[in-house]
Order: sequence, then structure tokens, then C-alpha cells
Amino acid sequence: MADIHIDDFKTNIPTHFKYPSIQDYDFTLSDKEEIIDKAKNLSNSNLPEIIQIVSMREFIGELARDSVNKRDNNTLPIIEWWD
Repeated sequence: MADIHIDDFKTNIPTHFKYPSIQDYDFTLSDKEEIIDKAKNLSNSNLPEIIQIVSMREFIGELARDSVNKRDNNTLPIIEWWD
């Protein structure tokens, strides 16, 4: 089930997550468990389907970004920009 959401994210990756390290990130089993939990929570909500899809893409992007920032010691972290 998580792979469906990961494939959707990688196919429709939001612009602010288009970093090579995020695009190439291999999701771990614990990442996939978090994705499944988030998907279940969203499916139990009353949110419209498009909001659920966009929320999943954001969640997966943030998960990948945070994991990349933890793992890569010899690279600059991806900074989250606030306007």
C-alpha cells in the first residue's frame, strides 16, 4: 500500500521537493509504516480525495527530506524555506 503512495509522490513530486537526494531516496520499512499510518488517518477523515492526495505527497516529501538531512553527513542539508 505504501508503494502506491510513494510512486504517486515520485511521479507528481511537488516543486519544493525536487532535489536529487529526495527524488532518489529509498524509503525504509519504517518510512513505509509511517506512510501507511498517515494514509489510514487521512482515509478516515472527511477530507475530499484531492486534499488527501496532496497531503500524502507533502507528508512523503517531508519524510524524505528529513531522512536525507539526517543521513548525509558530507552534504549540505536541504533547508525548509519560510516566506
